[in-house]
Amino acid sequence: MHIRPVTADDVDLTLQYIGKLQEENLDTLYRWNPLPTPKVQRALLERCQQDQGAAFALIDADDAIVGLLSGNRHPRAPLTHSCSFGVSVLAPYRGLGVCRTLRS
Repeated sequence: MHIRPVTADDVDLTLQYIGKLQEENLDTLYRWNPLPTPKVQRALLERCQQDQGAAFALIDADDAIVGLLSGNRHPRAPLTHSCSFGVSVLAPYRGLGVCRTLRS
């Protein structure tokens, strides 16, 4: 496994990851319903990549995303001083130090 930045070319990987995560039916604050289209997902990834406050990192295992860390600056004033931060890990990889690895 390794950590790398998420790029706009990761549309399919991120959509597969989001789909797997949602299949777990976790109690979350936000749920895609339906999943974004590839076009919408690419636009989101491009916007995050261009935003100086955005930072995505992922862990690849067998060419699949198993954990994701993201931090995004709020895009509009007067909230540009704040950000959203998120960490998610697929169930089979929880308790193995994936989150700790992503944070380092």
